[in-house]
Amino acid sequence: HEPSGDATLMGQAVRNDQALPEPPPLGRLRGFIAALGDQDGMLRLLRQFFSFAGVGLCGTALHYAVLIALVNLARLDPLVGSAAGAVAGALFNYRMNYTFTFKSRQKHRVAMTRFFILVTIGLFLNIAFMAIGLEILHLHYLLAQAVATVLVLFWNFGWSRFWAF
Repeated sequence: HEPSGDATLMGQAVRNDQALPEPPPLGRLRGFIAALGDQDGMLRLLRQFFSFAGVGLCGTALHYAVLIALVNLARLDPLVGSAAGAVAGALFNYRMNYTFTFKSRQKHRVAMTRFFILVTIGLFLNIAFMAIGLEILHLHYLLAQAVATVLVLFWNFGWSRFWAF
């Protein structure tokens, strides 16, 4: 039996004279870098970022609406209301970003798992940025939260775009 010179990569036949496909995140990163040098690509990236930020604003509004409703109407503890609101906001953000912002074709099982991993990391980053703002920089808590929110927004957008969706 003489070897044909062909191989299999991730279930796809690849001939020795073919370039190997890039892993998806690396290919997306190359696309992002190319978009920075292309005016149309940059406009698409900015539209996607502002869509992501708008979805986040709506998710935050939903979070607060659930919190206020559960505390004032259902008479639940504010911590319970906040947790329920955070889950509602995160699920809303996932669905809207999956469908509209990133138009993902990723399986929900994969995309949702990745999304909630990065959101969890974002929560810990938020806490760290708040601690730095409050304890080291001695900022007012609202200013510290505003800075943390912007930093975590960029974290969430980047990893959502390149990995989760």
